[in-house]
Amino acid sequence: MNEEELSRLLLLLFFNMEKVLCVMHPTTFSHMVDAVKNFTEKGRNNPTLKDSARSYIYLRSSDDMSEVLATAVDGYRLAREHVAALDISEPFSVAIKVPRITPTKNDGFVRIIQLDDNTVAVKFGDIMLLSSQPDTPLDVEKLFHKLDEQKHSAIVRLNRAYLRDAVVSLYTPVCKDVYVSITDNPNGPVKLSVGNNERFVLPIRFVANKTS
Repeated sequence: MNEEELSRLLLLLFFNMEKVLCVMHPTTFSHMVDAVKNFTEKGRNNPTLKDSARSYIYLRSSDDMSEVLATAVDGYRLAREHVAALDISEPFSVAIKVPRITPTKNDGFVRIIQLDDNTVAVKFGDIMLLSSQPDTPLDVEKLFHKLDEQKHSAIVRLNRAYLRDAVVSLYTPVCKDVYVSITDNPNGPVKLSVGNNERFVLPIRFVANKTS
């Protein structure tokens, strides 16, 4: 935090101008961050990317004001996580940088605070993490719905542990890409392959038209 940011923060706090947008349980907030942070454009190898619009986690309140929806996108992947909120004061849509530290269960409630039009804070315990809003925020809602509404030829339901084991066991330093093949039969085996190495995972049977 530079001197200008610190001065602005002290001024806002002195005049009690902060607006608490939502309150979350600390473990819920940490889970939310962990679920989507790897889908941001971190820019570790390119400092010019560290403040790009894709380096943020986008948060918004759900339509019924009961959940916080977190979305992250890096240009190749998109992640959305729904988590419960303890309280939401009003509809909101903001962006935060990936927190350098996350709260533990002993840190008390996490508050998402709007300090001004350009500054959002995540506050827990004695910690306050500031995020200036991106100059040109991503329209993650438009992007999400565009992807979500695309027609898929087949939907399969897989055991997460089986899928993880298959993907991890195919990893090689030389070839990091995994090919996934599915059939039109939702109960047919899913094939994962790298070169001549193949893994087959049988899906969990489910009733047609149900995805969960």
